[in-house]
Amino acid sequence: MRITRGVFDCSNVLSEPTPNACGRKGMSMSESGHEERLMTRSEIARVAGVGRPTVTNWQRRHPGFPRPERNGDDEYFHRSAVLSWLDSRVVPIHLRAEEDAPGGTYGDRARRAMGLAVTLSPAHETSGPETVVTDPEPQSAQSANEQAVAELLGGLADRVRGPATMVDYLSLLLSLNFLCAKGGPPWATVETLVDTGSGRDGATALLRHIGTATDGELRRIGVLPGMAQVFSRLEPRSMGDLVRAVRLVERCGRGAFRLILDEYEGQAGLRSTQFFTPRGVAQLIADLTVAGWHGPPPTLYDFYTRGGELLAEATARLVAKPGSPAPVVVGDSPHQDTLRLATMNLALQGARPRLQFTRDSWRPHTRARVSADLVLTNPPFNMSDSSGEARDGADWAYGAPPVGNDNFAHVQHALAALREGGRAVIVMPNKAGNSVNRAERLIRGNMVEAGVVESVLALPPRLFSSTDVPVSLWFLRHPAQPRDEVLFLDARDLGTRRRGRNVLAEGDREAIVAAMRRRGGEGVVTGGVVGRGRLREQGYSLTPSDYTSVTRQPPAHSFTCKPPTPSRKPPLTEALDEVARQQAHAAEADREAADAGVPPLELILPPEGQRVGLPRGWSRVELRQLCHIKAGPSYTRLPADRRIAHGDVPVVFPRHLKGGRISDTDQVRVSAEDARRLDGFRLVTGDILCVRTGSLVPPAMVRSAQDGWLQSTNLLRLRRHDHAEVDPGYLLDYLARPDVMEWIRNRSAATAAPSISADSLGHLPVLLPPLAAQRDIRRSLASLEAQARAHQRLALAVRHARLTLAEQFVAGGLGHE
Repeated sequence: MRITRGVFDCSNVLSEPTPNACGRKGMSMSESGHEERLMTRSEIARVAGVGRPTVTNWQRRHPGFPRPERNGDDEYFHRSAVLSWLDSRVVPIHLRAEEDAPGGTYGDRARRAMGLAVTLSPAHETSGPETVVTDPEPQSAQSANEQAVAELLGGLADRVRGPATMVDYLSLLLSLNFLCAKGGPPWATVETLVDTGSGRDGATALLRHIGTATDGELRRIGVLPGMAQVFSRLEPRSMGDLVRAVRLVERCGRGAFRLILDEYEGQAGLRSTQFFTPRGVAQLIADLTVAGWHGPPPTLYDFYTRGGELLAEATARLVAKPGSPAPVVVGDSPHQDTLRLATMNLALQGARPRLQFTRDSWRPHTRARVSADLVLTNPPFNMSDSSGEARDGADWAYGAPPVGNDNFAHVQHALAALREGGRAVIVMPNKAGNSVNRAERLIRGNMVEAGVVESVLALPPRLFSSTDVPVSLWFLRHPAQPRDEVLFLDARDLGTRRRGRNVLAEGDREAIVAAMRRRGGEGVVTGGVVGRGRLREQGYSLTPSDYTSVTRQPPAHSFTCKPPTPSRKPPLTEALDEVARQQAHAAEADREAADAGVPPLELILPPEGQRVGLPRGWSRVELRQLCHIKAGPSYTRLPADRRIAHGDVPVVFPRHLKGGRISDTDQVRVSAEDARRLDGFRLVTGDILCVRTGSLVPPAMVRSAQDGWLQSTNLLRLRRHDHAEVDPGYLLDYLARPDVMEWIRNRSAATAAPSISADSLGHLPVLLPPLAAQRDIRRSLASLEAQARAHQRLALAVRHARLTLAEQFVAGGLGHE
């Protein structure tokens, strides 16, 4: 997507028509006063990319810093004055981030963070012409959307909505994004009213048209209107504020709809019957269903549509392929407000949805509405919309669900809606998988015996914003293609913590997809295939932990034992033999550690505050003096669709960095042709890999087994200069030190995910003893590490023997062999 920004002067007047993200020309406008909003110190620090104490220091030591306005104990600063002052301060070279131009100012940083255009000042050290047109990569487009949405949700929101609710205002933003993307006469009229309107009457006329145009589009798709009534409650403070909101939405791409929808969910305080499916979960379901779809467009169905996020994600994947027609999209919803949002969401993806309002889509008399290839749904958990009436077992293929809980009513409706060859994915509470309710256990048993349960995937906890109920994905299939076994996968250890809840990031989803494809998992995703006999023994439980908890691996930072080799010995004998083997290994590690000893005392430095200079022969250098630091290929050069499970050359991702080594599990590969195209990102033995973007983990070294592999987008590669007097093992241990990790963390730019540039990392100070001393230190640390691993393996072996012995006691007490 191509995004072009115009140049704003100090009064923020768009100087010339500028193409927006929807592909049309913007009209000139005046927005005086837009930069006069008030900011706190924390807000100034955030947009300037500095710590809050730095802002306090600026205020105390620089007389020209803007004077604050006081409200009790709180201080606020006028944004225009802050930007003017920040424009006078050039970012020092040692603090310059990757996106900072040479000679760039803190004012440039602030404008980028607020979504304002940056005009290069004479202080910029550039010899080329000024460039205001950019062609960003997908991540840049997402960042531009986030910046625009951040301003829309700031002080502008209060100035536009007046006495109306935040939900009313967010509905306006969603409608504008929808109309802008659709284009045509309705949006042309918006632009005309923006250009010609003024005062309160102009704002009223513009809001009336936006509401009427949105309702007209909804009516054409078969959804009851209602937006015009919502927008009548808005009372913008000025026409200029409303115009600013329109222009910001106009700059956004379609991806902004989901950003605004997320905010809508939070502001509306949606209940469990209304909240939206998290984006990572929707993306994972699309990864596992439509990502590899072949053949004619499928019919998609969601009988609890919410905000349309499951259908929208699946539709986006299907129409992304050149020449692919849109799928048939059918949905039901018991909530009119979110049904309107779902309709717009789906229309933005190129679908013409057939959505309808219904309160009881799962009931027997409504099941014939659709025959679908894919049913993707996230119904309410552990609830019922019935009034307690008895349920006739003849109406249900697998048994009548209990009164008061519709979990298995939803499951059976999903199965009933499938055409032959079809599949369903339904979000279910873990409780449903092993509940002791008699009716639910009977239904589970009938489903297993009929072979309609394909797999069950346990997801990480706390994924949803409005509930902590742990959930799983149930994958079901039409009974005409029965399965004799069920695949169980446990992915509860995945997820990245953000804003108080877990998020399924791209790496998490890739790990799950890989485990699903190989029909089993080890490490962070565990599990395997279970036959009907075992399912019967477990009371037809459909909870993965009932089958994977014994084989579940420790977290990534723990040590693991090699799986025991097949043996005909009794389990207890084999377990005790393993303890003896590990005791011998631990004793050997103890002897080697004692022989290695600790480094000479003269090599052990006192704490920084007690240090007087450095020992003779030591030096303090920057990392860039020791290594060439290279970022991984851009996402456009290594997109997800070029990565294949059975390619020729493995690609290393941040999740593969474990304990200073590169894991070879859960590999993603590329073809030999793609690897040749990315030859500059090949790895050689001795390279060190650090996380560039994402959750920070200690670095890892490339060993001979990984020679020739590729680094991924989110990694930085450190390759020692030929002249550098540094031992790679010493450098790896140095970079893994907690204080060094904290140094990196403090310099990571907090955008969508923590990120550090190659330039920033290059300024890391490194304490460097003579080469011989480096090797002494490295050997001592390695021996202690080996000793720790040996004792950890011994502890695991002892625990396993204890569990085996306990099982033998229980088995004997029950009269088993």
